Amino acid sequence: MSDFVVDPSAVAGAAQSIASSGQRISGLTLGASFGELSGAFEGASDPMRAAAAQGDQAVQTALANAGDHVQGWSELIMGFKGTAKEMDENNSTMIRQAVALPSQRAYDPYNED
Repeated sequence: MSDFVVDPSAVAGAAQSIASSGQRISGLTLGASFGELSGAFEGASDPMRAAAAQGDQAVQTALANAGDHVQGWSELIMGFKGTAKEMDENNSTMIRQAVALPSQRAYDPYNED
């Protein structure tokens, strides 16, 4: 039987990758903004500048929130690293200390054995 072992460095590497993904998401910006689109409505009675600015802000806030959530997952995984290692050590100790079950003969009602 093979041992179940958690490699803390592999878990840390995965958490680092996830954290950098979160940072990239937080750093994303709009290629074209709603403000640029509102320029198409110049001359209209309501040029939509306020709505466009609010839309731009909503998208940036959503990106920042998404990035923060992804980074939160990386922190959760880093916490798992210590927990998994501790559980791995506790379980292996418990299995090593276990005693063999007593052997029993199967009941043979006809005494054929």
